[in-house]
Amino acid sequence: MKYFHRVADEQIKQELRDCDGLTILGILTVRDAYGKRETVHSVPGTKSIAINIKPLSEEPKTLIDLRKNLYSNNVYVALDKDQMSFIINSLTYFSKSQTEKIKHWQAALSNQLIIFKTFIHINDDKVTIKAQIQSIELATPKALTKKYIGIPRTTHSPEVVEYALYNEQPIDFSDFPNFNKDLKYFICDDALYHNFPQWEKATDLETGWFVAGANINIHRAKLAAIIDQIDEDLVETFAGLVFLNVGDEQALRAKLTEFSENVPVRKVDPNVVLEPHLTSNTTENANPFDPTALKAEHLFLEELRKLTLSENLLYDPKDLMNFHISLKTNPLTVVAGMSGTGKTRLAKAYAQMLGLTEEKGDLLFLPISPSYLEPSDVLGYFNPSSGYFVPSEAGLVDLLIRANRNPYEMHMVIFDEMNLSQVEHWFAPFLSILEKPEHDRLLRLYSENTKCNNDDRYPASVNVGANIVFIGTINLDETTKDLSDRLLDRVNLVTLKKTGFMHFSTLDLEKETDNRVVFNYHDFQNWKNTGVPTNAFKLKELQFFDALHQLISKYDAQKGVSFRFLNRLGRYIQNTPLNEQGELALQPTTAIDISIKQGLLTKIKGSKQQIGNLIGEITDPKAELVNSELLNFLKNNKFIKSEDFERTCDEIKRKALELGLYGYTN
Repeated sequence: MKYFHRVADEQIKQELRDCDGLTILGILTVRDAYGKRETVHSVPGTKSIAINIKPLSEEPKTLIDLRKNLYSNNVYVALDKDQMSFIINSLTYFSKSQTEKIKHWQAALSNQLIIFKTFIHINDDKVTIKAQIQSIELATPKALTKKYIGIPRTTHSPEVVEYALYNEQPIDFSDFPNFNKDLKYFICDDALYHNFPQWEKATDLETGWFVAGANINIHRAKLAAIIDQIDEDLVETFAGLVFLNVGDEQALRAKLTEFSENVPVRKVDPNVVLEPHLTSNTTENANPFDPTALKAEHLFLEELRKLTLSENLLYDPKDLMNFHISLKTNPLTVVAGMSGTGKTRLAKAYAQMLGLTEEKGDLLFLPISPSYLEPSDVLGYFNPSSGYFVPSEAGLVDLLIRANRNPYEMHMVIFDEMNLSQVEHWFAPFLSILEKPEHDRLLRLYSENTKCNNDDRYPASVNVGANIVFIGTINLDETTKDLSDRLLDRVNLVTLKKTGFMHFSTLDLEKETDNRVVFNYHDFQNWKNTGVPTNAFKLKELQFFDALHQLISKYDAQKGVSFRFLNRLGRYIQNTPLNEQGELALQPTTAIDISIKQGLLTKIKGSKQQIGNLIGEITDPKAELVNSELLNFLKNNKFIKSEDFERTCDEIKRKALELGLYGYTN
């Protein structure tokens, strides 16, 4: 099989680079690229399996020409070793025989629409192309025979989009970055926009494009009406891209002409910050509320900063941002740091921002005792002698029941000094259920078959819903228990950095006032992005994590980049707030840096005999660390810029110093 094609023309090379990471819809072919083997087959002379995919959606001409030079048939080749999606639930995949692997892929992909990304590598004049499968959609026989148009969906509000269209402002198509200047359609909210003049690439936004010289009428049409009229379907792959099944694009254009209206020319002041648009991510079946009352997320973070300053607490703004995103994306966030850095006070300040108080019963401050050994210590137990459920004096069950009965009110539990006792013992039931979907987090208090005299107040089980946030604070010293990998793999661990005292002299500390903005459950839920986590990554970032996993697991097969970690990081990136200018307040590479430090490095611990070559060792904090395989990988990797790993590199050096001084690191 031919694996590369020679291209000397620099312009064509650049066009091919622009096609890297393109999302395409396809199906399994009947035969391989040369019509000789089955669509899924062994690659001669290797242990790899080749999966041949026929594209159904539109592609740039440069990409089509490349494939014609590589293969005689219209296919993309995906090698099993490059795929992540379908090995997740089959950890023994690579120990299977070639025949079993082929059956695995045929069963997974037959009669399915396959969404995949292109991977294009250019080395001098050699160009190679592969496919990386992202997800699949169950398809009808009719759907498997149609042609599709890839249409980006923007998460901006219609007001922002329509202002941008007529004022040469960039629109962010984050999941569809490489479209060419001939983009015909995009989707915003419930409308399909079309009839554009020339598109141009924004210079200051990697995935942004703007309409140049919008001196003609741009049109929009209700998406549902168009789909109904042409009797076709949308394949909704993820938040940023959909595929429209159009057997006849002329019919689509005719209906668009009939059902479209002109987009109004908006001359809104670009410095005016529009309130966040109520999207489909808002919790379904919620109590009716006025969308215009929803408050901007950047306003919340600014008010949180002011509140902490008024209480003489000075946090790094990125720590506040990290803490907030962690709470949005994980039911349990653990805050670590040296004693006196204000971990508990930060948790209480966050509760105050949401209007939560112990007096109302929607906030529980629960100091953990070293005597807590099992779940009944914080929950309670059923007394078979009296026939009553006896709740723990901690009050946790009462708050859970209150939250269950008031699903549209925010609740918070703060576990103070939670590692004074072994967390995995007393918190065990929560570790299992908090990974489940929010509607399926059923916490069992006693058996359903038990006759309980006070079951009207304490039911046999209670659901731990989306309206409950758990925060734990921990100290890391000789009085506490270490956190296990099982726990670290399931929480967001935020380590607060002490800020210099001299910073206080440069700040105008605000006094507490009675008119602070108070936020609520609906605000908090509206700020959440519930898209598919892995869609937050570009292909080069997934390749980075593959390489990082291989490096770490070389030293410890039980460590590395797990699918749970990658999903949590994807949610973290997708939930980065926007600032007042409507830009990401935290760059994705910064989020990756933070997550590697607090999600991966926390689990790398041991003696220098075990991990000395991985981490390296120094005895002088001012010395340069040069013998660290992990640090060298970050500095020299070809996927993400080395300067984006500031926190991770600092943590590696801290661990290297511990190895050098004590021979062991935590």
